[in-house]
Amino acid sequence: MSRIILDGTDKEILRLLLAAQRPLSGNAISETIGLSAPSTNIRLGKLNEKGIVRISKSSQNRNFTRTFNTKKGPRTVKISAPAKKLWEIDFPEAAK
Repeated sequence: MSRIILDGTDKEILRLLLAAQRPLSGNAISETIGLSAPSTNIRLGKLNEKGIVRISKSSQNRNFTRTFNTKKGPRTVKISAPAKKLWEIDFPEAAK
């Protein structure tokens, strides 16, 4: 089994996710640790590749309908928009 090396910022992200005990958005994480959102998302992506964090199942697409008034009358359209990515810990030992 290979060892995973994490720096202080990665450990801070993991501490935050453990303390929250719920999935958090990348923006919430970046604001709390004082890192830019793009840098935080890169780190979260690398932690995801290592199998340490994952995108929460609650980050599913949002589905809704909108009605638009057109010359031919009202038209209803189904829209599916991506929800925010919510991150959570992905290893069982962290919950202990």
